[in-house]
Amino acid sequence: MSVSIDQVFVKQFEADVHLAYQQMGTKLRSTIRSKAGVVGSSTTFQKIGKGTAATKSRHGIVPVMNLNHEPVECILQDYYAGDWVDALDELKVNIDERRVVASAGAYALGRKTDELIITAMNNATVEVADYSTGLTKDLIMSSIEQLNTNDVPDDGRRFAVVGVHQWNELLSMDEFVSADYFMAWGTRSARIISFSVSENEKYILALSDGHITIYNNETMVQDLQTPWDKVDLIGLQYAQRFGTMIFVHPNYQPQILEKNIDSFELSDFEFSVNSDMTNNMPFMRFDDSKDVYITVSTSSYGNNFATFTINKNFWTSDNVGGRLFLLNKQWSVYEYVSPNVIIASTNGSYTTPSGSVSDWKESAFGVRRGWTYSISFHQDRLVFGGSRSHPSGIWMSKVGDHDNFNVGTGLDDESIFITLLSEQRQQICTIVSSDNLQILTSVGEWAISNKPLTPASVNTTYIYWQYFK
Repeated sequence: MSVSIDQVFVKQFEADVHLAYQQMGTKLRSTIRSKAGVVGSSTTFQKIGKGTAATKSRHGIVPVMNLNHEPVECILQDYYAGDWVDALDELKVNIDERRVVASAGAYALGRKTDELIITAMNNATVEVADYSTGLTKDLIMSSIEQLNTNDVPDDGRRFAVVGVHQWNELLSMDEFVSADYFMAWGTRSARIISFSVSENEKYILALSDGHITIYNNETMVQDLQTPWDKVDLIGLQYAQRFGTMIFVHPNYQPQILEKNIDSFELSDFEFSVNSDMTNNMPFMRFDDSKDVYITVSTSSYGNNFATFTINKNFWTSDNVGGRLFLLNKQWSVYEYVSPNVIIASTNGSYTTPSGSVSDWKESAFGVRRGWTYSISFHQDRLVFGGSRSHPSGIWMSKVGDHDNFNVGTGLDDESIFITLLSEQRQQICTIVSSDNLQILTSVGEWAISNKPLTPASVNTTYIYWQYFK
């Protein structure tokens, strides 16, 4: 047995801690200036004062600003958060103990980082009120006024650290909780998103009631109409890949924002279509349709039409335009007749079955079933997380073919569909691509760590939050 095998464990543990620390450790580090890769026991941050412009006479000497330089030295300190993991003990438990310890260590290091930042903030000498007065709108406005008085740049990098009690006080203010106030922009409220097309081409998107207004610095480039109302903006999620951004909302078909040569275009996200006119969308059987049986009969509309009659009230007018899969064929719902009867069409002819059909599926997304809550790109797959009708589902596209969600025959690069299984009903709230695919739900966090990710190798790990509190 090798006596140096423990070095592998150490390196893997250090890598896990570093990864988890970046993903979920500190909440405040991104709000300050920081340096990485420092060699030595200290480093210096340059603090430069403001300058003042002045006029000069013809042929006169250009006035100098005499900028004040105040270098701030930071002494590096080492902090540790470790624990012992016995390799033999790992064989006796059904959880990834090393991952649990690494994640707990990441949280501990993150808390220490935030503690150091808050300690430095407490050394500030400028105060606007006594802590006992409570957090009010006037106090917040006074704080902003003080920042302006001290020439703190209003560059989007102003942050406020709010305690639990102050958070409750904020929730009582309409200006804080109402979407009407979260970004005043002209006569509309707006949600601001950055859109980087390339290193030298960056834009700001102002999402408002029925509009996306695109800015390059302070210049308005284009205004596009959108299907979203003002109340929908808070629920929008998006993912960007190169010059394309995809927006998703559970009540709307996903929208694609693309930067063309000289303009932007917003269009519906559509699943790809094959040469036989079948659609590469995902299909599934929803829980409320498990006891629905379809009797197929011919229709007077033509040879490629059929009448679908079912044994209970189930169909609605929202089924029109949606797709079904039965008799090994895709069908497009053409007409709603009643809660028991619809008319659908398919590409080509079909054979009428002698009995009712119990093995059938619906398109996972559409007007009736809604659309996805969250979106990300992971291992060159487009990933949808949760939907209005299947909140714990995860759909992944074919590798490199982001509008193809046909699971096919399960080849390594083909699409993937899984459902998170747990004792509680859970809604996927957001998904994040990092080293793993992180899935945040209403009851906890999951991770998919397979590399590469294939239909035959999808392992979901539930991360028990109580271990980290």
